[in-house]
Amino acid sequence: MPRANSSVPRHRRHRKIVKQAKGYYGARSRTFKSAKDAVTKGGLYAYREDVNVNDSFVDSGSLVSMQHVGSMVQHIQLL
Repeated sequence: MPRANSSVPRHRRHRKIVKQAKGYYGARSRTFKSAKDAVTKGGLYAYREDVNVNDSFVDSGSLVSMQHVGSMVQHIQLL
C-alpha cells in the first residue's frame, strides 16, 4: 500500500497563512516563506500591544479609583 502524501493538508496550511498575509507589501503577501514570517511577526506585535493596552488600562484604572473613591461600576462609567 502506498504512503499517504501530505499535499492537500500542506496546501491548506499554506493557503491559510497566505490568506492571513493579505494586504502586506510585495512578496510578503504572495510567497509562503515571506508570508509566514510576516504573519508570525505580526502576531507577536499584536500580542505585545494587547498586553500593553491591558496594562495601561489597569494603570489608568488604579489612578482613577485613587482619585474617585467608589465602586467598580462607577469606575467603568468614568472611563
